[in-house]
Amino acid sequence: GTRPVFGDGLVMMQPYRPGRVPVVLVHGTASSPARWAELLNELQNDAEFGGRIQVWQFMYNTSLPILYTAKLLREALQNAVRDFDPTGTDPALQRMVVMGHSQGGLLTRLMVTDSGDRFWNAVSRSPFSALRAGPDERALLESVAFFKPLPFVSRVVFLATPHGGSYRVGRVVLNLVRRVVTLPLRLVAPIEDVIKKNPEIEMPSGSFPTSV
Repeated sequence: GTRPVFGDGLVMMQPYRPGRVPVVLVHGTASSPARWAELLNELQNDAEFGGRIQVWQFMYNTSLPILYTAKLLREALQNAVRDFDPTGTDPALQRMVVMGHSQGGLLTRLMVTDSGDRFWNAVSRSPFSALRAGPDERALLESVAFFKPLPFVSRVVFLATPHGGSYRVGRVVLNLVRRVVTLPLRLVAPIEDVIKKNPEIEMPSGSFPTSV
């Protein structure tokens, strides 16, 4: 069966095996690792791949903001590489493959993206260096607004990923989502406090965004 590794959403199908390349599967919206069951069976039973890879899966709340979930995925992968290979002696961990379906593909893309200041400039008229915030709030915002490629991810695979955006979500759907989706207070409270102190920050949707 599966077992969590770090309690951060990363799940291994088997105990860590040095020398095997990790293949990380990231499911899509309103889905779960069960989506990968058929593919997982094919990979593990394949004579060529089965003995060369180890399959990991990333579980997450698909209603969370995409940039925040991407931060969680990035940290989970960084933790795994650091904890499994602190001395850097396993070259297989430096050849990681990340495969994402739908929203999972957007998260996967951010593992190999140099965002520069584009995400920050989309919500603020002032540079990040001018942000008025405490160290914890500043660190949180920096972690979700700025991305660099992970050096140990050598390949990414996208399945039905809306890189150019999906169909426009109607106002009725957005209002329904806002009523039924509750974002974690640890995320919303500090950012709302920062927004009050920095009126130049504007949420594009007019309220704190969900993945929808």
